[in-house]
Amino acid sequence: MLSYVCSTGRGLSILKGFKVRKVLLVFLTVISISLFGQGEANIWYFGENAGLDFSTSPPTVIKGMSNVEGNTNLMETSASISDASGNFLFGINGKDIYSGDLVKRGTLPNGSYEETAQGAMIIPVPGSSTEYYVTTVPRGSGCSSPSPSWLKVTIDPSITTGNNIVSIGAANPFPTNNVGHGQMIIPKTDAAGNPTGEHWLVNHGRNSNEFHVYDITSSGIVYNKTISNGPVMVTDCSGSDHIAYFKSNGCYNQFAYGYGDDVYLFDFDTQTGDMNYQNKTGPITQAYG
Repeated sequence: MLSYVCSTGRGLSILKGFKVRKVLLVFLTVISISLFGQGEANIWYFGENAGLDFSTSPPTVIKGMSNVEGNTNLMETSASISDASGNFLFGINGKDIYSGDLVKRGTLPNGSYEETAQGAMIIPVPGSSTEYYVTTVPRGSGCSSPSPSWLKVTIDPSITTGNNIVSIGAANPFPTNNVGHGQMIIPKTDAAGNPTGEHWLVNHGRNSNEFHVYDITSSGIVYNKTISNGPVMVTDCSGSDHIAYFKSNGCYNQFAYGYGDDVYLFDFDTQTGDMNYQNKTGPITQAYG
């Protein structure tokens, strides 16, 4: 497990003395719990009939989603979100979108895949209490992949049983393709360090050192810039899969990007969306999760 101490200082030192291993069942749900209020990340669903309720200590095992499409031994595309009271609203599992009653109501865009690390994430639309963005990263093959995309899910919070999804919007492809696994959502701040209510979305190019940065706003998710920073993340273009994921610290001013057998460490500016490479640790065979 990667762990950090929240600090306002700059620079991210090499992490030592931790163990990371790849497991067959990986759940990568929503984003860091501390980004939300008290209950939004209480319920996690992943894989076939697997769930956890974090409103108890220790967490309670709960019945999960059924008839999940794809290889449930390698189910990586999963995300869940609840309301502030911890009531489950909707989630992603495999290629499907499930409503609050755990029934399939829609599918992810073409190119999405159940074996993509951090393949789907959910973020509330800024300023809305009923709308949520779902961002997806496709699996691809070799050195290429389709464009990531986003769509909007609208829910009716007054419905506690049955179908609480009002609508699932059309997919909006991003203008950048050929991205690796993994995506990261980080809150924006103003010059004083106060959250603005909007967010950054970041993914990384295949076989490059490019980070693609997007603005998550109330009117949609729009491309902001591409930043070339840090080492080139070399992809095996023969078609073999690669392992990649993002993990930010609790202050969101630093993050790690795990790629293959190395973990790369960056500073992140939550006001501008800029980043600076610091160093890396490795090799850690199949660093993951």
